[in-house]
Amino acid sequence: MRARSFVAAVLIFTLIALVGAGLVGIGAYWRSRDTRGWVDPAAEGDLPFRQPLPGVNVELTQYTPDQLEAELNQIARIGFVWLRQTFSWAEIEPTPGAFDFSLYDPLIKAVQKYPSLRLVAVLDSAPDWARRPEASDRLFAPPQSMAAFARFGAEVAKRYGAVIDHYQVWDEPNLNTHWGGLDPRPADYAAMLKAVYPALKANDPEAVVITAGFAPTVESGPRNLSDVLFLEALYAAGAADSFDAVAGKPYGFDFSPLDRTVDPNTLNFSRLILLREVMVKHGDGHKPLWGSHFGWNSLPDSWTGPPSIWGQVDAATQGQYVRAAYDRARQEWAWAGGLILQAWQPDAPADDPIQGFAVRDKAAAWFDQGAYWRRSNALEVGLYPPTDPRISYLGKWQFGQLGADVRIDPGEQPPSDGSAHQFSFDFVGHTLGFKVRRGDFTAYLYVRVDGQPANGLPRITDGNPVGGGESYIILKSPLKTPMTEMISAARFDSETHRAVVRAYLGYDQWILAGIGVGSPPDTSAPDGLMLVGAAALLIGVMGGGITVWGARQALKPASRAVLSYSRRMSDLLGAIGVSLVAAVSMAITLNQSLPELLRRDLPALLATAMTIGALSFSPALPLTLIALLILWLLIYNRPLIGLALVVFWSPFFLAPLDLHVYALPMVELATLITLSAVLVKGFFHWMLRKPQRALQPPLNWSAVDGGMVLMLILGALSLTWSGQINPATRELRILLIEPLIFYALLRTARLRVEDWQRLVDVLLIAGAAVVLIGLVGFVTGGSGVSVAEQGSRRLMSVYTSANNLALFLGRCLPFGVALILFAPGRPRKIGAGILTLIIGAGLLFTQSAGALILGLPAGLAVVALLWDRRRGLIVIGVLGVLILALIPLSRFVPRLQGALDLSRSSSFVRVQLWTSALNLIREHPITGAGLDQFLYLYRSRYILPEAWQEPDLSHPHNLILDFWIRLGIGGLIALGAIQWGFWRGALRGWRPPDALQAALLAGAMGSMANFLAHGLVDNSYFVTDLAYVFCFTVALSHMGSQKLNIKAE
Repeated sequence: MRARSFVAAVLIFTLIALVGAGLVGIGAYWRSRDTRGWVDPAAEGDLPFRQPLPGVNVELTQYTPDQLEAELNQIARIGFVWLRQTFSWAEIEPTPGAFDFSLYDPLIKAVQKYPSLRLVAVLDSAPDWARRPEASDRLFAPPQSMAAFARFGAEVAKRYGAVIDHYQVWDEPNLNTHWGGLDPRPADYAAMLKAVYPALKANDPEAVVITAGFAPTVESGPRNLSDVLFLEALYAAGAADSFDAVAGKPYGFDFSPLDRTVDPNTLNFSRLILLREVMVKHGDGHKPLWGSHFGWNSLPDSWTGPPSIWGQVDAATQGQYVRAAYDRARQEWAWAGGLILQAWQPDAPADDPIQGFAVRDKAAAWFDQGAYWRRSNALEVGLYPPTDPRISYLGKWQFGQLGADVRIDPGEQPPSDGSAHQFSFDFVGHTLGFKVRRGDFTAYLYVRVDGQPANGLPRITDGNPVGGGESYIILKSPLKTPMTEMISAARFDSETHRAVVRAYLGYDQWILAGIGVGSPPDTSAPDGLMLVGAAALLIGVMGGGITVWGARQALKPASRAVLSYSRRMSDLLGAIGVSLVAAVSMAITLNQSLPELLRRDLPALLATAMTIGALSFSPALPLTLIALLILWLLIYNRPLIGLALVVFWSPFFLAPLDLHVYALPMVELATLITLSAVLVKGFFHWMLRKPQRALQPPLNWSAVDGGMVLMLILGALSLTWSGQINPATRELRILLIEPLIFYALLRTARLRVEDWQRLVDVLLIAGAAVVLIGLVGFVTGGSGVSVAEQGSRRLMSVYTSANNLALFLGRCLPFGVALILFAPGRPRKIGAGILTLIIGAGLLFTQSAGALILGLPAGLAVVALLWDRRRGLIVIGVLGVLILALIPLSRFVPRLQGALDLSRSSSFVRVQLWTSALNLIREHPITGAGLDQFLYLYRSRYILPEAWQEPDLSHPHNLILDFWIRLGIGGLIALGAIQWGFWRGALRGWRPPDALQAALLAGAMGSMANFLAHGLVDNSYFVTDLAYVFCFTVALSHMGSQKLNIKAE
C-alpha cells in the first residue's frame, strides 16, 4: 500500500469511528434527556402511592356564604380535588393563647358538603407578637419561638383533623420576601418542621405534613436561595424525618411543559425533576413531590399593570400548556403528589400581574367540563395500595397499613391453585408489576392478564397440577430475610387489560403491598441512533485496524528504528535500576544462598510439611508470620512446591486458615504465596539478565488460554448486571481469578514430564487422604457421613455433601487408572494402584448416582480406549451391562430408585430445576444472571411450585446451563474453546515415545470425560476444588508442546 493511500484510508476510517462515537453520544444524551424523571411503577417500588393530580390555589375567605357555595360547586364540577387554602396564624391567634377560628369554620363546613374536595391547609403568616424582632413589621416573618408555632399547628389539627389530612408548613422560606426580609436559613426552617411535625401528628394521626412550596430561583444567596440548594440543605440539617412530602413550584414561565431541559439554571416545568432527584439521593423516593403552585401567566393585550415576573403566554397557549402538563405528569411522574394550579381567583388588586394566573373563568373549557378528570374504573399509571376501591377481592382477606393479607380458618386447606383467594382489576398501561412482601416462607401468586399467563414471569410446566402454563411469583426472598420488592409481571403493546391474581399460602405475611402500572417511554429513535453509531464505530475501528495491520510491512523499518532506540534507552535505565537494587538482589537471590539440601525433593517436602503444620496449629501471630516466611522462601527456591501445595489443599477449601485478621483456605493462601514468589523471582531474574532465561522460546498461545481468559473477562463484566454483588465478587475471586492464577503458573512454569507426574501423584494422595478421613468417620460413626433415602449412609468426608466428594474423586480416579495401565515401572504401578483402590472405594461409598452411572463409566471408558482399542471396547461393554443391571437392582437399592425414576427423589428435582434454569435463560439469554446468582433468583423467582421442598439450590446441575447462567452466552463460547483446545492438545501429545507422558495425558482425558459426563447432572467447574482440578487438567494438555520447548532450550 502506498503511503498516501494508507494515510487516506486511516483518516477515512478514523472519521467514520469519530462520527459513530458522536452518534452514540448524541443518542445517549437524547435518551437521557427524554427519560429523565420518568419512572415505571411496574418496575420501581420506591414510589409513593398515586394521588389525584388536579388542584387549585384558593382564598375562600373572600366569599360570602352564597358565593362560597357557588364557587365550590363550580370547582368540584371541573374535577379539581385539592384546595390549597392558607390558614393564617395572624388571624387565628392574634394574641398569645387566644384562638379564633370564626373566619375558617364556615369554610370547613362548606367544603364538607363536597366529598370529592380535599383541603391542603397552609400554616403561614405569623402574628405581630410572634415575629422575630428584627423583622417584626413583616407579615411573613419567621416566628421567634418555634414552639409557639407548633402550638398553633396543634390547635388547627385538633379542630379540623376530621376534615383536613394535608398540612403545608409555611411558604417560600427560600426567599427573603417570605422570611421577614431576613436571609433564608435552611436550618431555621428545619427547626420549624421539627417543632410542628410531632404537634400535628399528635392531634391528627392521619396528618400528611408537606414542606413549604420552594420558590424556583437560580440564586445561591444570600437574599434568595435556589430551591434545589435549599432542599439539599434541609436534608443536611436532618429534617428528613419531619415531613411526609416535599413541594416545589414548577411554573412554566416562557417554556412549554414538554420542554425537557433539566438544569439548575433553567426555570421551567421540568425543574420539579431536580427536586425529585434530591429526594431520591437522600432515600426519600417513597415520598410524594407536590407542585403547590404551577401554571402559565396570561395577561390580556389591554393590560396596563406591572409586567408578569413569571413569563407570558397567550390565552389559548395557557390552556394547552396546562392540560399538556397534567398529561405529562400522569404518564411520566408517578412520584408526583397534587399539581395545584395558581390560582382560582387571586385575592389581589386588579392590576396585580398574578391575575394572569386566574383560572376561574377558563378551567371548565380546558378540562371539558370535568370530563378530562372523570375517573375510570381502571388503574392508570402509578403505584396503588391494595385497598384501592377499583381492586376486587374474592375469598377471605384482611387489610391494614401493611397492605392485604390472606386469611384462612383453623383447619382449612385451600386448594393449591389459589382459587380460594383471588383479586382482580382493570388497568390502562403497558407494564404491570406487584409490590410484594417476601421472606423465609413458601407462597405463590399466580398471575393471568387478559386470560393468559403474565408474559414477564416464569411459567409452570404443563404437567403441574396447578395448570399448564401458569405464570407465578415466588414469595420466598433471595436471602430468606424479610423484604419488600417490586416484581415486574408483564409488558404489553396495547393499553387496556384485566388482571386476575390467585394467592396460595402466605397467610399472616401481608404479601400484597401494592400494584404498579406503567407506561415506559418510546426510546426507539435514540436507541436506533445509538445502534447506527455503534455500527459505524465498529466499522471504523475494525477498518482502521485492518488497514494498519495490512500496511505493517511498509512501516517495519521505521518500527525497527524506534524499537532499537527504545532498547538502548531501556538498557541504560535497567543498568541504573540494577545499581540501585544491587544490595537487595544479593540478599534475595536465594538460589545462591539457600542450602543445596532444599533443592532435593524429600528434604524440601519435609520442610514444607513442617511449615504447614506450624501454620495450622500456631497459637500466635508471630509464629504464623515466621511459618509463612519460611514457606515463601521454600516456594521461591522451588516453585514446584507451591504448585503441589495448591493441588493437595484444593479439596480442603472448607477449612480456612485463621490469619489473625483474615481467614483463608490453604489453597488460596498457597496460590497467592506461589504467585508472589514466582513474580519476585522472575523480577530478579529479569534484572540480572540470566542467559538461560533469555534463550527460552515464548509460550504458544492456545485455544485453552483464550477460553480461560474469556471466562475471566466475562466473570468481571457480569458484576455489572449481578443483583447480589457480594457473592458475585467473592465467586469472581475464588473461582476465576485465583484458579486462573494457578493455571497461569502451570503454563509458565515449563514443567518436565517428571514434574507433572509428581503433581498427579499429589492429586492422588489428596484424593486418598480425603477418603481415609471420611472412612474413619464412617466406621466410628463420627462426622463426614450423611444419611440419605431409607437410612442409607453416604460418605462425604470433609465436604458438606456426598455428591461434592464424588465429583472430586471422579476427577482423580482416571489419573490413577491411567498410571496403572500406561506408566512404566512396577513400583509406580503399585503405588498408583493402592491410591486408586482407596479412591475407588471412597467413590462407591458416596453412592452418587451421577458418579456411578455417568462420570465413572465415561472416565474409565476413555482411558480404556486410549490404552487398547479392542480391550477398551470390551471394558465399555462390561460397563454398559453393569449400568443396565442397575435397573432391576434399583428396586433393592434406595439411592438408585430416585436416580432411575424421573418422577421421584433427586431426579425429579433436577428435571424441575432444569425447567427453571431454562426459564431464567429465556429472560437473560445474552448476559445470563451473573456469578453466584442462581440461588437467589431460583428460590425467589424461578422455582416451580412442585419443587418447593428444595428451594436452596445454588446451581442448575448441568454444565451447559451453569456456564450460560453464570457467564452468559459467551460462557458457552469459552467452554467450547477450552474443550477444543484441550482435546486437540491432549490427543496430539498422547502417543509420544515417553510412556509416562502418555499415561498422564490419558488420565487428563479421562478426568475431562468425567467432567463432561457427571457435569450433565451436577456441578462441573464452579466449586473451589473442581475449579483447581479443571485448571490443572487443561494445563496438563499443553505438556507435549512444553516438552518440545524445553528440548529447544
